[in-house]
Formats: sequence, C-alpha cells, structure tokens
Amino acid sequence: RADREAARARRIAFDLRDTLFDQGLAAVFGGNTKEAEQIVDRLRDIGADDLAEKLQAATYTYSSRGPEAVELLEEAVKRNPASIGLWALLLHAYDDSNDVQGYAKSQAKLLELPEPNTAEDLLFTGQAHGAVDPTRGLKYVSKSFGLRRSPVALLLLGRLKSDCSMQTGNLEY
Repeated sequence: RADREAARARRIAFDLRDTLFDQGLAAVFGGNTKEAEQIVDRLRDIGADDLAEKLQAATYTYSSRGPEAVELLEEAVKRNPASIGLWALLLHAYDDSNDVQGYAKSQAKLLELPEPNTAEDLLFTGQAHGAVDPTRGLKYVSKSFGLRRSPVALLLLGRLKSDCSMQTGNLEY
C-alpha cells in the first residue's frame, strides 16, 4: 500500500511539473512574460530546475530577448551538453540574434545528439527544425503531442501541418 501511495505521489508531482511547464509555454507564446517568469519561479520551488531553465530560456527567446537567451543557454549547454531541448532553444536564440556562426554550431551539435525522447525536447527540436524543414519539424512535434497533449504542441502541430501543406500542395498532413 505504501508503494502504491508513493508511486501515486510521484505521478502527481510529475503531472504538476508538466502542467506548470505547459502553462508557462502558453504564457510565453501568448506574450505574457510576467506570468511565464512567475511559473519559472514555481518550477524552481518544486525542484523542477531543468524545466525552469528551459522555460526561462524560452521566455527570453520568444520575447525578442535573443542576446539574453544566448547568454543563458550557452551557460546551460555547458552544464548539460546532452540536453537536446537546450540546444534546440539555443539554435532558435542564435537565429533571433542573427548570429550565423552560432546558429551553424548549434545546428551541427543538435545533429550529433541522439533523438529526443521527452515531450519538451521533441517540441523544441521540432520547432527548431520546422523553421527550415517543416516536414522534419512535424515529425518531432507530432511525437511530442503524442507524449503530452499540450496546447502549445497542438498549436505548433497546426502551424507545421499548414507549412507542409503550403510547401507541397498536399492537404493531407
């Protein structure tokens, strides 16, 4: 009985992390950086530092604060060089900052890493690749949505399906 209760508590804590992260991304994409920053703090309070760092970076990246995002993410990938999500965000931050060399470096590193397997890493990787190759981006975002049906994944899924249809003329994505 104690094992079942402990497992249930872990599931609830994990669900809380995911829900907060999804709410934070929705705030970022909705232009509410203040709310996103508050959620970053809440994620840190519950010990979800990895998601807090990704959300903070996303907040900077998607609110036209590319140089701040680059600075944060360059430090983050030094501490966690295997984080696919962080590298994907850094790729986007370099793009936002018009840093062609940084973009090329991040893109090369992202291609060296193993395939992403968490919903957030798949989401960020799909968005990063989708800017250049919507079909490839769609593959990652579809997997992300399959793992966690977040509103942001659904939004990106729709955008990438639209981009694919426009590029190919195929309306059945």
